Amino acid sequence: MRKATSLFIAVLMMGLIGCGGEEETPTGPTLTCDPTNSDPAVRCPCMANIVCDQMYACLSSTQIQAASNATWTYPQTACVESLRSDCEEDSDPSYQPTDYPACLRDLESATCADFGDFSVVSRDFPASCDNLRALDTGLSISQ
Repeated sequence: MRKATSLFIAVLMMGLIGCGGEEETPTGPTLTCDPTNSDPAVRCPCMANIVCDQMYACLSSTQIQAASNATWTYPQTACVESLRSDCEEDSDPSYQPTDYPACLRDLESATCADFGDFSVVSRDFPASCDNLRALDTGLSISQ
């Protein structure tokens, strides 16, 4: 039993040591919702969690503070709440992507390089997310 625990700790430490440097693909986000569900009560929290997970996986704390406003910078749950509430308030179809499921899938599969510095919606977010006003209002970034 003691040998198995020691082996587990050694493997864990090797994994941690090997994780240095910048990641190309964010490691936090996972699609935990059904992207085909058209109910804003489902898709808005899903989008908010994915985007905020991506931001906190891709950007350093200094970059997050520089790119954001004080209302959502920390903790990460404040980012999620800001995006979720703006998304739910923007129920007008002109403020939503044409294909919301594609937007969610594209957000989840994007790499850190795809997102740039999260400062311009039209440049840093997938084209499938066009018109998703919550990204610029919730994050206070340019459309």
